[in-house]
Amino acid sequence: MDEPKNISNDFFVSRSSDNYVSINHWIGSHNEIPLFYMLEGYKRSTLILLEIISSSEEWSTKDSLVYPMLFNFRHYLEISMKDTLRYYRISNREINSCGVGFKTEHKLLEIWKELKQYLPHNEDFSKLECLLMSFDAVDHMSFSFRYPFDNPAKGEYSSKAKFIIDGVIRADLDELSNNIKYLLEIFEGINLCAATLLD
Repeated sequence: MDEPKNISNDFFVSRSSDNYVSINHWIGSHNEIPLFYMLEGYKRSTLILLEIISSSEEWSTKDSLVYPMLFNFRHYLEISMKDTLRYYRISNREINSCGVGFKTEHKLLEIWKELKQYLPHNEDFSKLECLLMSFDAVDHMSFSFRYPFDNPAKGEYSSKAKFIIDGVIRADLDELSNNIKYLLEIFEGINLCAATLLD
């Protein structure tokens, strides 16, 4: 294969150009900007992929793009809850704005349990919790939409692949879309309420 022209040895090369993206270009007064852009990116890419899946007539498009779409969505839920926790902990002076404010935890229900302590006790989160439990039952540790096989014991190669998702899950696209949009809206609102406490 011929080496393409104009390819740099540096993956993130910086040239003087009007066509660029900025990664962590500024951080904000509470070090909140990079996580904000990540939240927006995972949310928007979820919605873009959901739109492609919903409008496609090709089963191979639907059945392949559902994996990155659900991974992006799940990661949005995780970092949204962690970001919200961070806001509450800064505003309650449990940490300062240089602190991370959340544990290294990937289980959605565990993160939710921690976050719920900061939320108004008169709010009804039963629908949200049912959807989180349903999602968690399929993707407990954030691997189900990244890999097909369960991770074998360290350093061993299994003779038979053990699939993470056992059997076929058929998800109604309208229901899936409604549930995703509902949770995006709810968690965006919860996050925004926590963020306003810092102003």
